[in-house]
Amino acid sequence: MHIISLQPKEIYVYAMTKAPNIKATLSIPKNSLTGSFMVANAFVWYVCAFSFLQFSSDSNGYGLLPVVTVNLATLIISAFAASLITRHFKSRIAFLKYWIAIGVLLSLLFAVLNITDFYALLALSAIIGVYFGFGMPTCTAYFSEQTQPQNRAKASGLIILILGVGYTAITLVDVNAVLIAAVLAAWRITSLLPIIRNKTPIEEPEITEKKVTYRSIFQSRAFLLYTLPWLMFSLINDLTMQLNNTYFNSGLFPAAFGQNYMLIENILAGVSAIICGVLADKNGRKRLALVAFVLLGISYASLGLFSGLYAAALFYVCVDGLAWGAFATLFLFTIWGDIAMAKGAEKFYFLGVLPYLFSNFIRVGFGQAIAGGIESETVIFSFASFFLFLAILPLAYAPETLPEKIMKKAELDNYIQKALQQVQKDNSA
Repeated sequence: MHIISLQPKEIYVYAMTKAPNIKATLSIPKNSLTGSFMVANAFVWYVCAFSFLQFSSDSNGYGLLPVVTVNLATLIISAFAASLITRHFKSRIAFLKYWIAIGVLLSLLFAVLNITDFYALLALSAIIGVYFGFGMPTCTAYFSEQTQPQNRAKASGLIILILGVGYTAITLVDVNAVLIAAVLAAWRITSLLPIIRNKTPIEEPEITEKKVTYRSIFQSRAFLLYTLPWLMFSLINDLTMQLNNTYFNSGLFPAAFGQNYMLIENILAGVSAIICGVLADKNGRKRLALVAFVLLGISYASLGLFSGLYAAALFYVCVDGLAWGAFATLFLFTIWGDIAMAKGAEKFYFLGVLPYLFSNFIRVGFGQAIAGGIESETVIFSFASFFLFLAILPLAYAPETLPEKIMKKAELDNYIQKALQQVQKDNSA
C-alpha cells in the first residue's frame, strides 16, 4: 500500500511499527562503536606522539622537516605493505589486539630514548611511522566492516569528535617525556577494553575470491571523482594555514581571536562531525560534500573581498571549522568504506589518507616559505576560493556512495514522521 493512500489512523499504526524515532536515528550499533573507538584511539595516539616528536625536534633546533619526512615516509611504505598482506590474516581482530599491545610498549620509548639526540629522535620517528602505518589500514578496514552504510557516517563523526577531544586533553599534559609516555601507554590500553568487554560476536571478513588491486581502484570512477576534490581541499587548506596564522595575528583583529581561532575551528569541527554524520547517513554523502565546498569557497572569497574586516574573518573561521568536520567525516572514514563495500577496504583507506599526508608534508616543508614570499593575502584567498569552486566539478559527476534504497527509506520515514505530527495536531485540535 502506497503511503499517500494511507488514512490518518493507518499512518499512525505504520509510524509506530516501522518508522524509526529520533533515538533510533542517532543510535550506533555496539560493534560500530567498538570500531569507532579503536580507530579514534589509534589516531589520537599517533597525532599526539607525532606532535611531541615535532615539539622535541623544533625545541632542540633540528627543524621539523627531517622528523616529518622520516615519519611520513616510513608510515606510507609500511601502510602500503600492510594493505597488500593483511587480507591473508585469518583473524583481523587478533592482529589488532597484538597491534594495540605493541603500541602500549612503544609508548614507553618516549621515556627510554634520549629524544634530545638527533639520531634517536629520527629513529623514534621511524618506529612510530612503521607502527602506525602497518596497523592503520587494517584498523580502518575493520571499522568499515563493522559498520553499515546507514550508520557509517555517524560512526565516522564520532571518531572525529573523540579525536578532537582526546588530542586536546592529552596535549594539555606537561611536556615531559616520562609523563607523555605514561599517558600514551594508558590511552592505548583503553583501546583494548571495548574489544575484551564486547560480548557480541565480532564478524570476521570473508576473503573474497576476486582480489582488489590498486589498478582496479584507480580505474574506479567513484574513487577518482572523490579523490580529486579531497586532494585539492587538502592542498589549499595546508598551504594557506601558515598564511592564515600570519593574517589573523597581523594586528587587524583582536589578539584573543588570532590566538584562539584554531581552537574555535576545532570545537566547531567536532560538533559539525556529529551533525554531518547524521545528515550524511540520511541524505547522502555527495550533497553534503558539495554544500561544504561551496560554503568554504564563499568563506575564502569573503577574506579576499573584505580584507581586514573582522566579520569576514569570523565568518571564515566558523565555516572552515564546520567544513572540516564534514570533510574529515566523509573523506577520512566514510566514503572509502562505501566504495570498497567490504572488499579491499585496506587499499581504499590507504589511498584515501594519502592526500591528507601529502598536504601535511608540503605544509611543513614549504608552507612557511610560501607564506613569507606572498605580499598580498587577498590574491591567495581569491585563488583558494577559485580552486575550491573548481573542485565542485568532479563532485558534480561523482556517484552517490550511500545506497539509494537507504536514502528512499529515510525520505519515507521523514514523511511518516511529518504525517504523524499532523495527525496528532489534528486530533488535539
